[in-house]
Amino acid sequence: MDQKEPPVSFLDHPLDIGDAPRFLRAAWTACRAIPIGETRSYKWLAAEAGRPNASRAAGQSMARNRLPIVIPCHRVIAS
Repeated sequence: MDQKEPPVSFLDHPLDIGDAPRFLRAAWTACRAIPIGETRSYKWLAAEAGRPNASRAAGQSMARNRLPIVIPCHRVIAS
C-alpha cells in the first residue's frame, strides 16, 4: 500500500524579508498562515495585514512575492 508523504511546511523556517515595506511583510506573514489545502481572499489578506480596505495592495503583495514556495501566494484568490 502506498503511503503518502506528509505535506512540507515552511512555517518553522525564518525568512529574511526585513528589507520589504511593512505592509508587504505583514501580508506575506499572513499568507504563510493559510493552511495547506485552503484558500483566502485578497480582502481577507488585506485585513490580516492591518489594512482592511487595501485588497488591491494585498494583490500586489502577492505579485511581488519573492518566495512563492515558502509564501504560498497560490492560496490567495480574488474572492
